[in-house]
Amino acid sequence: MQGGLFRDFYRRIGKEASFDVVQAEQAFWAMLREAGVEVRLEVPLDRVGVEAGRLTLLETPMGTVGAPYFVDATDTADLAFRAGASFTQGREDTGLDGRSMAAPLSLITI
Repeated sequence: MQGGLFRDFYRRIGKEASFDVVQAEQAFWAMLREAGVEVRLEVPLDRVGVEAGRLTLLETPMGTVGAPYFVDATDTADLAFRAGASFTQGREDTGLDGRSMAAPLSLITI
């Protein structure tokens, strides 16, 4: 049995193995809003601020963003790279092959 966030998401989409994609997206966005998560889509990075090995702020053409947590959900890992984080791209960490995976273009700040 799954719990936590997945259980809440599963409940919101009707507890079915197959579900309507629009309904699932609406449930996902509702969960983000309720958690106070600010999502920024397709925002170019000008600069990142790192203090004591921790990402503290982002500078974008629209202004400076500070948050306790940042999630880089892009397919390029640009934020992770600029912040100096250890990361892998695609499936290289599996050792299976050099293919890449698809990923959404979004940045989430919490």
